[in-house]
Amino acid sequence: MRSSRFLVLTVALILSAAMSTVPLEVAGAQAPSTAVLVPSNGATVSGTSVVLDAGASAGVTQVQFELTGGSLTDSVIATATATYYGWIAEWNSTTVADGTYTLQSVATEGTSSTSSTGISITVSN
Repeated sequence: MRSSRFLVLTVALILSAAMSTVPLEVAGAQAPSTAVLVPSNGATVSGTSVVLDAGASAGVTQVQFELTGGSLTDSVIATATATYYGWIAEWNSTTVADGTYTLQSVATEGTSSTSSTGISITVSN
């Protein structure tokens, strides 16, 4: 019984020493990341129910999709919902003129946000 108490105390002291060397700010050390998964780069989309999907790093609390092209500059076209399959949103592409656009996802974690690399899509309604 005495040796098991000694072992527990020794392990506790070792863990305490190890924890004192861990940086205090682990969470939030890296900016969030995101990438557009659907549609693919170069895709042509049309209709009132275009599915948008983005991947995002752990800790992300919101993902929005932004469109640039024509008269639009970083215009939010949809706010995604976190699902098992990623951050998914539905977009009515008939709300913009036909043409070629750049689509990005924007991930937010706390006060930090990051935009994905843009992909090219063509709207053809």
